[in-house]
Amino acid sequence: MSTQITTAFVNKYKADASLVVQQLLSGFRDKVTIEPMIKDKAFFEYVGKQNMQQRVTRHSEVTYADTPHTRRMVNATEWWTADLVDKADIARILIDPTNKYMTAMRGAANRKIDSMIATALSGTAYGGVDGTTSYSLAAANKVAAGGVGMSVGKLMDALEIFNGFDIPPEWEKWCAIGPKQVTDLLSEVEVASADYNLIRPLVEGKIARYMGFNFVMSNQLTTNGSTTRYCPAWVKPGITLGINYDITTEVTVMPKYHYSSQIYLAFMVGAARMEEECVVEISVIES
Repeated sequence: MSTQITTAFVNKYKADASLVVQQLLSGFRDKVTIEPMIKDKAFFEYVGKQNMQQRVTRHSEVTYADTPHTRRMVNATEWWTADLVDKADIARILIDPTNKYMTAMRGAANRKIDSMIATALSGTAYGGVDGTTSYSLAAANKVAAGGVGMSVGKLMDALEIFNGFDIPPEWEKWCAIGPKQVTDLLSEVEVASADYNLIRPLVEGKIARYMGFNFVMSNQLTTNGSTTRYCPAWVKPGITLGINYDITTEVTVMPKYHYSSQIYLAFMVGAARMEEECVVEISVIES
């Protein structure tokens, strides 16, 4: 049971019970591929590139090419959170806090989903026949830290990698950056100047789009545990969010606890990288 609700009592504070500042919506969910899952593990098949063969003689025999397939596994895990609101607590404040408790729980769920997607973008993927074959991002998919933070030069390198992988130009490219990377890019003349960027980021204080990348700011990006942060860039087919069951919420009266209200939220999802050619990892230094 929450022992912090006494801070909302009317004899001490306003009864509004406003939410603490926090990320409430998922920054990544609508930027990846969503797939339903029935069990805790699911396999997804993707068809790779074909190559043309030249016909050099008349009436030649047809030879067949093996169409490459990629098989990746998504492993869903279950997450939950819950709290109790005592009837006596509700009586002592001017509003019922359960709705804002639920909103805070949804925020926690969406932050966890973003963290899972960020980890899957840069981490090890698994696939093959039984899901035991591991796939890591190759050096060709990475922009090295080079002792510096995020820069226009690193974005140019990432774009060059995508172009080398023949990513269709009409596919939206996303790049996740942290607060420090926003500052780094706002300090670059090319990004900040209206001559290079019609969005005028210095006026807005944020970077929405530059050099073909759509940016999403996130505090859920992975690090090496020290000064290096990994900023993934990707296109939607490159990452899958598998959903066994989506965010589910319940408010239940609990007779065992003197009819307090139990607020409960749970979900079961998993994220995995599907194709290495759809993801680029940009390493940056934070200091």
